Amino acid sequence: MQTVLSNYSTLEQKKIQLEKKAKEIELLKQKLEKHFRFKIPRYVIMDIVENEDYKHFCLMINLAVINERLTKENGKIFKDGIKEMLQIQNEYSKLEIHKLLYD
Repeated sequence: MQTVLSNYSTLEQKKIQLEKKAKEIELLKQKLEKHFRFKIPRYVIMDIVENEDYKHFCLMINLAVINERLTKENGKIFKDGIKEMLQIQNEYSKLEIHKLLYD
């Protein structure tokens, strides 16, 4: 019985974490699309939520441009905008979601 309750508790905690992450992703996507005025691929939003570094983020933007999910111009606007919004110092600076969601 104890094992069943422990497993249930662990599953509930994971479910809550996933729901929170899904809400953060959607909130961030809405906020950034409103700010930049163009659609942003979900996998790029995921990189920000996953706290990737700026270099990885730029590579994902390049991928979105190659896959025609973003225009070249919008990719540049997005890279520069995120760099300014998050005060990125170098390509290895982490993308901090709280600065985007809660400012």
